[in-house]
Amino acid sequence: MSSALRLAALAVSLPLACAPDSTAVPPVGAPPVGATSVGAPPELADRNVVDSEVRERLDELINAVRASPADADARENLARCYQANGLPDLAEATYAQVLALDPQRPRAWYLRGVALAELGELEGACAAEARAAELAPDEALPRWRRGVWLLD
Repeated sequence: MSSALRLAALAVSLPLACAPDSTAVPPVGAPPVGATSVGAPPELADRNVVDSEVRERLDELINAVRASPADADARENLARCYQANGLPDLAEATYAQVLALDPQRPRAWYLRGVALAELGELEGACAAEARAAELAPDEALPRWRRGVWLLD
């Protein structure tokens, strides 16, 4: 069987194989879903791990979150910046806050799954991708990612 055919077959069976309860992505220490305040945004412990331009941008995004703590968009922007700069642990923690504020964000679920996979937490990653697929059934990326992970 070709790898493309195996991937297609796997994608069809993924909803059952990857995560029995796709809504259960238990973030460690995450605030309750629907919270109006989820606390301070995660920050770098060592600010020297990124260059000065990235630090400046992170400071801007963190300040935006502090100015509007219940703004899920501001937190998602911060999470994406963390992720784009190779900081999946901070990205995942920030996506957990985003999803506590607004659990109906398929892009946040998808990107949280990517961050979890980067951290080696494939079970949680699969569950996050399943939730993203539920919320955006026409989007192929969450199903594709899970398929790739399960083939590896």
